[in-house]
Amino acid sequence: MWTPVRLNNNTTYDYGFGWGVNRMNGHRIIEHGGAWQGFTSYIGRYVDDKLTVLVLDNLAGGNAGKIGHHVAAIYDPKLGRTAIDDKEPQITSLAKELINNLASGAIDPNSFTPTLAAEVSSTRGQRVSRLLKSLGTLNKMELVEREEKDGNRVYGYQLSFENGSRLFKLLINNENKISDLSFVDDF
Repeated sequence: MWTPVRLNNNTTYDYGFGWGVNRMNGHRIIEHGGAWQGFTSYIGRYVDDKLTVLVLDNLAGGNAGKIGHHVAAIYDPKLGRTAIDDKEPQITSLAKELINNLASGAIDPNSFTPTLAAEVSSTRGQRVSRLLKSLGTLNKMELVEREEKDGNRVYGYQLSFENGSRLFKLLINNENKISDLSFVDDF
């Protein structure tokens, strides 16, 4: 149940039966959030640290996950997102250019794997563009995660915008094509 799902192409996705299966600075975290009629909730289990954080919120539009992550970082600062050394500034430049291109809808399909190129050229690309436009100007971008996974290089960037923040995850395959990307609510 808390194992990343294996996809048909034999790669994995950090999701198992409703639970996000992630890492925070090398610490395993299994988490889930929900919302219903103005209420939000979040549970995060830092299994290596024997810590569970539960947040219940009755504020419409609240971010229980963000609160939960901040509480965990108070307990142990290693459980929070912190900037790491950027040893590949060319990837960071590529990621920043990609964010700007996604916002404007001017993407180069040759930068992506064929499957992802089809997705970002369709409805998914339009949703990402609307999200980025609603967040406004990108003010700060920090590398907070770098790992190898299923033959991909995984980069996580903490983005601070005029109207909010997001974690941007970028996967680049061994052919230097972008094989996946996602924007996750701020932690």
